[in-house]
Amino acid sequence: MYKALTKGLSFKLSMGNIITLTPSLTITKDEIDKALQIIEDSIAEVEKG
Repeated sequence: MYKALTKGLSFKLSMGNIITLTPSLTITKDEIDKALQIIEDSIAEVEKG
């Protein structure tokens, strides 16, 4: 979560393992793709250690 936050993405965790994104109603496909890429990159960084 903190890795993603440093890259500009804020989200909530529910029940300890459910990622909840709450974008504005006017989000573009490119913006949501960027958000998902940040999540993927952050998880990969944490897995590497």
